[in-house]
Amino acid sequence: MTNSELYNQLTLHFWQEEELVFPETYAGAFLEDDYLIILVTDDSQETLSYYFNILSEDAPIIFRVVNYSYNYLLELGENALYNFTSPIWWGVDILENHFNITLDLNYEASLLEYQNFSLNSDLGTLPIAISFSEQIAEKEAPVMEMQIEEFYYVEEDFQAEELELSPTVIVLSLTFIILVIYSFHVLRKRK
Repeated sequence: MTNSELYNQLTLHFWQEEELVFPETYAGAFLEDDYLIILVTDDSQETLSYYFNILSEDAPIIFRVVNYSYNYLLELGENALYNFTSPIWWGVDILENHFNITLDLNYEASLLEYQNFSLNSDLGTLPIAISFSEQIAEKEAPVMEMQIEEFYYVEEDFQAEELELSPTVIVLSLTFIILVIYSFHVLRKRK
């Protein structure tokens, strides 16, 4: 079984009733070289056996221990989002093991909201990274369309050219899309 297939098998295992449900020890997974890297908050035999039972004992897996589970970071980040009226982007950064929030540099209230959040939340001790960026207006953004089946990239006023996408890039891209959809789904449920 290839690394991509292992990753897909792990991700599919977490799908339950049309949503992703992660175990409390899970902090993310990604492909690196010839291995599936699984981030966990606990490397006990029970935890490792859980993942080997899903995939297999001889699967090329490396476990890395991190401080925070995906569930914890997502819940913490979603609660933090209530402090901001117009974040541009947010999500769990599994590699850095924190929740990212990007605020609009041009939105006057962003700096005040950031200051209020920092003062009221002890931001220095939370696994939350807040950054500022300029939001691109829709009319300024190029129109793009991605046809994943054929791996063509089409941009307005340009000819289509074939892209060579590795299976790793495709799996990571699809996983990111799934996690964003899941995050929106969870946020929608809470409102």
